[in-house]
Amino acid sequence: MKKLLPLAALCLLLCGCGDYRELDSRDIVAGMAVDRGGDGYHLLLEIADVTAGSDDNPGARWLGLQGASLAEAIENGAGGTGRQAYLGHTQMVIVGEETARGGIDDLLGYFQRTADVHMTLAMAVSEGEAADIYQQGEADPQAAFDLARAAVQAGETGLAPAMPLYRFVADRLDEGVEGILPCVSRSGDGVHVAGAALFRDDKLVGRLDGDLTQTLLMARGLLSQGVLTVGGGENAVSFEIRACSARVQAGGRPDDLEARYDIALTLELSQSGLDGRLDAERRAEYEQLAARTVKERFETLCRVLQDVCRVDSLGVGRQIHRRNPDLWEQVGPGWDSAFSGCRITAQVDAAILGGGRSLE
Repeated sequence: MKKLLPLAALCLLLCGCGDYRELDSRDIVAGMAVDRGGDGYHLLLEIADVTAGSDDNPGARWLGLQGASLAEAIENGAGGTGRQAYLGHTQMVIVGEETARGGIDDLLGYFQRTADVHMTLAMAVSEGEAADIYQQGEADPQAAFDLARAAVQAGETGLAPAMPLYRFVADRLDEGVEGILPCVSRSGDGVHVAGAALFRDDKLVGRLDGDLTQTLLMARGLLSQGVLTVGGGENAVSFEIRACSARVQAGGRPDDLEARYDIALTLELSQSGLDGRLDAERRAEYEQLAARTVKERFETLCRVLQDVCRVDSLGVGRQIHRRNPDLWEQVGPGWDSAFSGCRITAQVDAAILGGGRSLE
């Protein structure tokens, strides 16, 4: 083994990086906002400034670019600054609403073909123009890092889908399912990541609020924790989601399709308008309340997906494609229409952990 070490060292010396450039010749892109208009692409890049801030918290500067294509816009930046954009550390790419409605396959293709882009890159769809999400200036020097952390947290709680680039591309290429991305918006008190952007192929066709997004993630098996809240104000009841599982059976005949979801929740009572007592009777009431709430939200979700957006974000078609290819061969070519007529039901079971505490 030791005789191989000199050979290994020689290989490391001879085999360098094929796209190696000095750090001072590259701009490290932390975040990117992408908007598309009649004259091409408009990009706003957040460039990590290693000369400002500290080692743990570098500063940032902003660079606006334009070009007929995404690649041309980025190359124009290199021509103007003499520094090549490096996307290997990009935390977040925000796509403008109108850009997403026009289709994002060109963006996906660029990111897939660019060697230094990681497929774990986070993407989101903005409300309005993407550039409006980023605050330009020293008051918010790490917008991309903050947004990426907010997106991770929203994904963990079910407020928005945790959808890295590789997973969205996989759904884009798969049969019988459509992709979703998190939504991001700016209001007076800052930037918020909540809700899901619904796609048909590569085009944005609708949005879900936080509650329906959480329900969609439950049904797709993408939620393991979070907070389920019923009502508001003093009467609000909140449950910590400790576990969530979902099973789906889909099939039938081409003219009589059906899908049944079985969703099981393990919860812990977090907040209620009553005292902390949790006897058997109250536990049963809360379990029924939680199960009924999720079932009602699931029914609302199905109406939005089937009647309003006509898009299978649930992945019912994927279940048929994988488990009954003969049936899929008949219904797959016209799946948008077939999905709208599919009979979808859900059985929801909720179990509450713990015995609670008494205020007495």
